[in-house]
Amino acid sequence: MNPQSSILNPQSSILIEIKGLDFRYGQGTFRLVIPELCIARGEKVAFIGPSGSGKTTLIHLIAGILTPHAGSIRAGDVELTQQSDRWRRNYRISRIGFVFQEFELLEYLTVRDNILLPYYLNGLLRLAPEVRKTAEELAAAMNLGDKLKRHPKNLSQGERQRVAICRALIASPEVLIADEPTGNLDPETARAILALLLGEVERRGATLLMVTHNYALLDAFERVIDIGDFARGSRS
Repeated sequence: MNPQSSILNPQSSILIEIKGLDFRYGQGTFRLVIPELCIARGEKVAFIGPSGSGKTTLIHLIAGILTPHAGSIRAGDVELTQQSDRWRRNYRISRIGFVFQEFELLEYLTVRDNILLPYYLNGLLRLAPEVRKTAEELAAAMNLGDKLKRHPKNLSQGERQRVAICRALIASPEVLIADEPTGNLDPETARAILALLLGEVERRGATLLMVTHNYALLDAFERVIDIGDFARGSRS
């Protein structure tokens, strides 16, 4: 199967389905056990829990970065745990967008080129003229339209995070995974960034999975899942 094409059955509302998942790191005491978890297409889900409870572990499992010791993770009609490393890597490139707390921008690239970076790095993605237009539209929606020629060092923290969001959305992912995307921002900026993020996710019909410690933001989500209910032991 080509991961560039949609893996979703348009007649199904289930995007991610986890059953009987059991994951451990080596011989450590940490263990993540999820009997069952379903996430609907277009749903906006926040993952909470204490540090080390497995929030990032879970999103890495959903993205196919990690594979469980037991159980299944289905994305639409595809069983991710049965796919090769190469297939899962291509799946992430073409169907998942990532937003990180540390932004992960390249300082020597302009805002425009940071947004387009996935197309420079991955042969699966073709940099057509309409993609450049999409980059400009995303930048405008994130109030960055006049900053496309700037470099990250000339941006505020909130502006840098908005560039990172644009980059995550540029390939029109089915799933947007955000790992503490507002952790480095002040409360007012964090709420503004989340509002912009939610607006773009809604407009594109994507599913949002967000890890956060900021409980003040949880009222913006349709569902909140406490990973502490699943984790056993601790992850250092």
